[in-house]
Amino acid sequence: MTQYVSNQSTNRTDIAKQQLSTTIPEDINFKDHTTVVKYLRFLSTAQSIAEKRHRLKMSMDGVSLAFYAAFAQAKEFRGLLLLKKWLLEGRDKAEWAILRDVMSLLEKLPISIEGLASTKLGRVVVGLGKMENADDTVKEISIKLTKKWTSVIAEQNPPSTPALEKKPTSVNT
Repeated sequence: MTQYVSNQSTNRTDIAKQQLSTTIPEDINFKDHTTVVKYLRFLSTAQSIAEKRHRLKMSMDGVSLAFYAAFAQAKEFRGLLLLKKWLLEGRDKAEWAILRDVMSLLEKLPISIEGLASTKLGRVVVGLGKMENADDTVKEISIKLTKKWTSVIAEQNPPSTPALEKKPTSVNT
């Protein structure tokens, strides 16, 4: 029985190494925004925190602005929802490294008011910044994202000013 447990442990280690050595599928091109859905599928199949981090880091360089925009606006905000899910998982497990990686990606994404409203991503990011035991970098990125998104909201929703009430003019006679 000891032999079986040892082999099982070795197999898990081998599987983890194979998953981490996974390369980006050839049909995903970070210069071509039309491959975002394929990239989202690739990201969504990651199981472990280590695998998620590895797959995120594979895409850190050479990504076009159009790809980032497509990621942020993907059908029903699937990319943002996936990142939100990973943030919540990382928060629950106190996995600060995945939180830093996801939040670093969020800094690069042009997120719209609709994306923020639909996903409630802002609430999660603000909450991470307020956690007492949060990593300092996570807190810093949370503050940056909050400021960035607040300015996006302000730009897209200018404050409405009430019309000035006209005072009746009195005529001195």
